[in-house]
Amino acid sequence: MKKYWRLILLATVIVFSVGVYYVQAKIAADRFPDFAIRKVSGDEREAEPIYIDGFYNEGNKEETLWIRAGGSEYWRQRSYFDRLEGGNFISFTKHLQKKYRNFMRGKEENDAYYFEDRDFVGYAAIETNLLRGYEPTDFAFTVACLDKKRKDTVSFRLPVPDRERYTMVYVEKVHVMNGVMKVITTNQSYNSNSIESHVYTIDWKRKKMLSDETVFSVSQKNGEMLVYPVSFDRTKLDRYVVFSKRSLEEVPEKDEEGDITTQEKTVELAAYDLETGERKKIGLPEKTVAEAEPALVSGSTLYFQKLAENGIQIIAYDLEKGKIISDRVFAVPRSERDSSLRDSIIKLTNERIYVAVPDTDAKTGKILIGDLKSGKTLYEGRIAAKEGEDLPKGYRITLLDLNVEGSF
Repeated sequence: MKKYWRLILLATVIVFSVGVYYVQAKIAADRFPDFAIRKVSGDEREAEPIYIDGFYNEGNKEETLWIRAGGSEYWRQRSYFDRLEGGNFISFTKHLQKKYRNFMRGKEENDAYYFEDRDFVGYAAIETNLLRGYEPTDFAFTVACLDKKRKDTVSFRLPVPDRERYTMVYVEKVHVMNGVMKVITTNQSYNSNSIESHVYTIDWKRKKMLSDETVFSVSQKNGEMLVYPVSFDRTKLDRYVVFSKRSLEEVPEKDEEGDITTQEKTVELAAYDLETGERKKIGLPEKTVAEAEPALVSGSTLYFQKLAENGIQIIAYDLEKGKIISDRVFAVPRSERDSSLRDSIIKLTNERIYVAVPDTDAKTGKILIGDLKSGKTLYEGRIAAKEGEDLPKGYRITLLDLNVEGSF
């Protein structure tokens, strides 16, 4: 009988503790103002999937918040379990965890490690033995693939080829196609101080490494260089990975603290065909490549973005035709309160451009959504207090990121 009383008492304490947690969270949240993305013009449905990551400050009160069209949510308003998990709560990994709980069990939470189409879910991560440190012999792929139709899962481990050459290996992208898995990585070389972009081809059914291709290799001896794959659109079944080789150069002007600043400059671009394994250099005019930033690969289109005098210039390049197919400027209406466009958050996804422009006194912000194909502005909005909400004096909002639900 004592055993049952202990269980009853434990359950009572747990229920009471959870209840107290939510009551305290609600009381604390009531002390913070409610913000929303409010329509200025256009179709307000365009703003429904976006949310802004931000930081609220008012005297000694500081809190992370997320702002959407329907209102805002503060960190302390999130459930106990969501706060334990932390991070992006509408990430691609979270999406997969809800749909495929058994398959996702025990796997790392990093969107780059996963792939999904109508037939398969793929996973590849780098495993190391932390007890011995990051020794070259530790690097190995942890691979898993779920066949949705057969409901079969294949899991295995493969050593990274020539692993003794590297001090670090990062998985950048995973792709499953034609019975094989392609794993795109960035590798840091141990002896030559170089950075390499690799494409590993794995036969996941036979649990075998088929090939290891080095797409790019840059040395740090002649100045600091970067090489990485351009962001891609998960809403499209992509065939191409575009690699960007960029240099870091010092800018003559110093920042507000007097420190020397640097800027990235594109040196070379190459497209890798995931179906054929063909690699080809993208032959754009030097000025276009150098001044514009490669921002997104969507299907067979590579989009570049560049700040223009009155807005944001978007250049679309067809990877299959090998030519520029559109060059547009999305006008961003300006006012004296708006910060420089250099402080803006720009996101390209799902054939849309999303822009968040903070104001100079960190009280509000401007939202713009445009159609990448037509060049039309679809929505303009602003971050402001929810209707009927009174704002305290001295508050500040820092805009940190812009995310679009469903695009991951």
